[in-house]
Amino acid sequence: MNPASLQMKPMAHALESFSARATPNADPRDVQKLKKAATEFESILLANWWSAMKQSGLPGSEEDTDPGKDTLDQLGIQAMCTAVANKGGLGISAMLVRSLLSNPARTDGLLNGDQGDA
Repeated sequence: MNPASLQMKPMAHALESFSARATPNADPRDVQKLKKAATEFESILLANWWSAMKQSGLPGSEEDTDPGKDTLDQLGIQAMCTAVANKGGLGISAMLVRSLLSNPARTDGLLNGDQGDA
């Protein structure tokens, strides 16, 4: 299983538990937790995209035979994506936070497996 997939499960749980009690007058600590979880989610999403782009790129060189290269590449990608997400990233985390804070009732249904009217 992909390490990024393992990291997403606790964040999905955090988002579910927040949305279950989110209101327009939410506790600032809960909002901070939501923002942190959304930023981590965006970081992992960016890292997955970046890794996929890297794998679909040009063929490797002789240096690719180093046994620690893949691990070092993944750590570098993760660090860069975390830094990008912490500085605002692509705006995915901000959209997620706004969506959860503006309409928690709709979010509860989606997180519980309902497909909505789509």
